[in-house]
Amino acid sequence: MICLQNLYKFNIVYGGNKAKPSEKDKQKATKFAAKILPQYAHKFKPAKGKHVEVNSNTCIGCGRCASVCPMKVFAIKDGKSIVVNEESCIHCNLCTANCRENSVAVNHTFKELIMIAKNNAWRKSL
Repeated sequence: MICLQNLYKFNIVYGGNKAKPSEKDKQKATKFAAKILPQYAHKFKPAKGKHVEVNSNTCIGCGRCASVCPMKVFAIKDGKSIVVNEESCIHCNLCTANCRENSVAVNHTFKELIMIAKNNAWRKSL
């Protein structure tokens, strides 16, 4: 049984978890989930400096990413999906959710998501 006095001591003296989860917490949770449920882990990540990328080695060119993307970030060229308009990506992750081969990767930070929300707040279609 947990001693209530020790629990209060932890929250008061050591602080407990006062803040919201950080990027480091997100990375830890992602690694933990990948260990437990490896079939759902995305093994492909965008290169440094890129937010959206398609792995051309595993892409089968089905066009699902291009059809579900509300911002028309993808196009099909030579039987493969390519990123044509990365700047307009709103990081909704519909492309990653609909890709059967896990060939699409979207990487973002919390700060980038806030900026995307501010830049697209005027849109009625989203």
